[in-house]
This record gives sequence, C-alpha cells and structure tokens, in this order.
Amino acid sequence: GTVDMQAFNAMLFSQAGVDVGLFMVGYYLFPGKIGETVIIVITASTFLVQLIGPIFTKIAITKAGEVGLNITAYDLMKKTIIKDIIEESFPVLFDKMSLKNVLEIFRDNDQLNYPVVDKQCQLLGVITVDSILEVFMEVEVMGLLMAHDLMEELLVSISPEESVAQAQELMEKYDLECMPVKKDNKLIGFLEKKGLRKIISTKMIILEEEKNRLENVQLNRG
Repeated sequence: GTVDMQAFNAMLFSQAGVDVGLFMVGYYLFPGKIGETVIIVITASTFLVQLIGPIFTKIAITKAGEVGLNITAYDLMKKTIIKDIIEESFPVLFDKMSLKNVLEIFRDNDQLNYPVVDKQCQLLGVITVDSILEVFMEVEVMGLLMAHDLMEELLVSISPEESVAQAQELMEKYDLECMPVKKDNKLIGFLEKKGLRKIISTKMIILEEEKNRLENVQLNRG
C-alpha cells in the first residue's frame, strides 16, 4: 500500500526521542545564564511534544486508515514471547556513575529509560528521561549527583517466558514506561513501551507484506 504523507507528517509530532546530550552541551559549554536558558528551552519543548504528541498520533492513525487494526496487533502481541525480542546486550547505568557519565549514556543511545545496577549487576532501580529533566531544574546541585541519586525504584518485573501482551498490560496497569526482564532474580533484559510498539509495528508491516505477496500470487495464478 501507499503511505499517506499528511498522516505521516502528523505522526512526527509524537516523536519522544529526547537528545539529553543537548543538556550536557548547553550546561558544560555555556555555563551561567546561557546554559540555563538552553535547559529551559529544551525542557519546555520536550513538555510540549509530550503533551501534543498523542493527539497528533491519533489524528495520523485515523488519516492513514489504520483504525481497526488493534485486534490484529493484540493477537500478535499475545503470540510474541519476550525472550524472542530482548537483546542480549543492553546499556545499563552503574549506581556510582557521575551525572556527566549518565548523560553520556543518554546521549549515545536512543532509549529514554535505563536500568541502574550495582557492581554485581543486581538491579537497583531505573533512571528515566523525566528524572533527568527534573535534575536540570536544580542546576546548583548537578555536579554533586550520581546515578543512585536520580534513580527510581522498580517494583514490577516480568519473566522472559511471558508474552509481549502481558508486558504491555502490566505497563498499562502500573503506568510504567519501562520494565526489567528477570530470570532467577537476574536482570537479563529491559523493555520500553515505545520499543514494544516499534517491534509490533514492524512485525505487522512484515505480515501485511506477506499477505499482499500471497494475494498477488493467487491473482497471477488466476
């Protein structure tokens, strides 16, 4: 099928990727009023995007004619097992990391949430992009902070044997943007809500392409 470009353009408003490295550049290269201004501007624009993003996404989905595919997506989520989609290697933050090193991890990766572990790689909590934004509102203490000062406790985890649908349901139930995957009380993966949506969307595109291919084969035979 073709892509409705107007719908696609509207979806761009919902992009949640925040380049937190900009904060670091603004603060460390332009100390004082200029750096503080950069922080305020980026924080305000991030808040605006998060506020209007879901609205434009809904408009885009409607224009693109994708309404009504939720059942198909949910069926696919029920069939997709977490162990089949998690990556063996994923970025983590150590609890004694300085704020500067934490920001570098955010800058160099496209996640919005990162698990915090100790020297034994035991899960301690999570640092979210929202907690980073809050820190930049307290500029005077930034140089003193470490990862364990920024992290939030994670009370919910999931087994790699569970389905993506179950992970999604837990995230919705507890209003989470991310969730650790644990086996025998060991952290073996990390899920983000936006990452799950991307995986399912990709799988649906592949299925749709396969469906179209089979339909073309049947037409050619006819």
